[in-house]
Amino acid sequence: MGSRAHRLPVFHVVGMPSERIQRLGLPTHHNLGDNNYERFQSISASACCVHAVLTPENAVDELERVIREALRHSAPAYIVMSELSGYAPILSEPIKGCSVREVQRQKSSPYELEAAVESIANKLSSASKPAAIATSLLRRYGVADLASDCLTHLNLPFAQTANDKGT
Repeated sequence: MGSRAHRLPVFHVVGMPSERIQRLGLPTHHNLGDNNYERFQSISASACCVHAVLTPENAVDELERVIREALRHSAPAYIVMSELSGYAPILSEPIKGCSVREVQRQKSSPYELEAAVESIANKLSSASKPAAIATSLLRRYGVADLASDCLTHLNLPFAQTANDKGT
């Protein structure tokens, strides 16, 4: 959840019991004795923008998808593979993907961006003592200089939290 809050593409890779253990319904620390081996997967996956269960057959395609989406959304990814799949050879052909630097972050919709700017402008013009909070997301998205220029141009006072110092 911290990775999601800070918009960091962290990859959480987790092992799960082998298919044999699951098929036999053996108790493990991955279930509560009820044969539901996916209970904790769904909890962790809900904190991420993307998740996958890797198998030797889907590993290449799924890893490409998971890496691309985590980088595009700047959010964590959750990857699960069984004990046996971790030792099995990958059965699909490698593909030539793009480099990490080429993955584009998700773009704002021009309509939504215009509506957001208009809403902020309206609130600023009607506020008696407006102020801004400059967070570390400004640097993460490469707009710290633009934000600084905007605050200076508007003569808008701002604050930072201890976690945002240096932004």
